[in-house]
Amino acid sequence: MLDKKKKRKEDLQKLLLECKSYDDFLRKAFSYLQKENKIFNYSELARRGGFPSRSYVRQLILGQKNITWHSLDGICQAFDLTGLSKKYFTVLWEMSSIKNKEKTIKFNSKLLSLTKQIRGKKTQIDTSLYELEDWPVVYASLGSEQEGASLNHIQERSKLDPKQCILILNHLEEKGLVRKSNTHYYPISNHIALNEMGSDQFFRKYYIKKLDALKIRAEKNFISDKDLYFQSTTCIPAKQIKKFRQDLRELLLEYVDTIESTDGDTTVSLLVSMYEN
Repeated sequence: MLDKKKKRKEDLQKLLLECKSYDDFLRKAFSYLQKENKIFNYSELARRGGFPSRSYVRQLILGQKNITWHSLDGICQAFDLTGLSKKYFTVLWEMSSIKNKEKTIKFNSKLLSLTKQIRGKKTQIDTSLYELEDWPVVYASLGSEQEGASLNHIQERSKLDPKQCILILNHLEEKGLVRKSNTHYYPISNHIALNEMGSDQFFRKYYIKKLDALKIRAEKNFISDKDLYFQSTTCIPAKQIKKFRQDLRELLLEYVDTIESTDGDTTVSLLVSMYEN
């Protein structure tokens, strides 16, 4: 049953990324659910979304009514859209009322960023890479999928010695994360990430190692116009912690995607933690 639910969620997410408008998704997603379960109907969709009657849901699917702020959460719940998928659907919905060309370009950029984040989450990283502490720095120095980067550029951006760069690049190439053509190296994707980072024992060891390195760095040079050391404690509802954790992760992914420049000349690292006291 869990596998079936997971597949349904993944299929709906894939369908969402293929749709150009929110109402297009509603029609196709409803059709998908009907094919999956022949007795699935508007009443069941209304029940899933917490709507009092099926008539409103039916009008939404048929395009006779538009989604409002009041019904947005219910529709997302009905189609099991959470996290990044919910954000993507919300942007599609917001775009439906935009006429301004500049705003449309801005929202399309948001969709592109969310698409990268969603697809990046699917990438699995070989855990043996964690033995090479500096591989994220090298990967971040590779440039774009189209242009790649030479060994000299990678060395300049990562500030690692050539031997270490070559060692890591060869390992990345062996694992299928990097391809080499003539004098340039190319990443297989502009974004790679792990699923369930916190629960992975290899990532945990890697994260703690980075914390130790950060501690030493802060002790040596705490006052800096380049490094940021930020700490804050606040009071929140305990039942919202899981949601806030997810929101923070998505904000960080979006921020990294915003500041990233494939023709940049240096790399930066972010090490973030949120925990209940």
